[in-house]
Amino acid sequence: MLNIIFYFSGSGNSLKISKDVASQLGDCEIVHIAKAMKVPKVYSNSTIGIIFPVHFWGVPPIVKRFVAQLKTAGSPYIYAVANAGGTGAAVMKQLQKEMDKKT
Repeated sequence: MLNIIFYFSGSGNSLKISKDVASQLGDCEIVHIAKAMKVPKVYSNSTIGIIFPVHFWGVPPIVKRFVAQLKTAGSPYIYAVANAGGTGAAVMKQLQKEMDKKT
């Protein structure tokens, strides 16, 4: 697969968003974060998406753990989509801090 989307969803909203994004990207695999964490591997996809809900104005703990163990090859374009019923607060800054820990 050229593109991969990792998602975490409780109510199904993030899964729906993942499917919508995947339909626009094409050649895309959608994987639940919990499933991906069970079998860690190195991802060499062109794009890597992380889609999740905002939990208590922040990044859900499972997403933080996933980012900490995420291994990539090459220089994939990594993006994130955070969905919230209210405000997203500073969730993208929080996620960037988690990604920065990897470098």
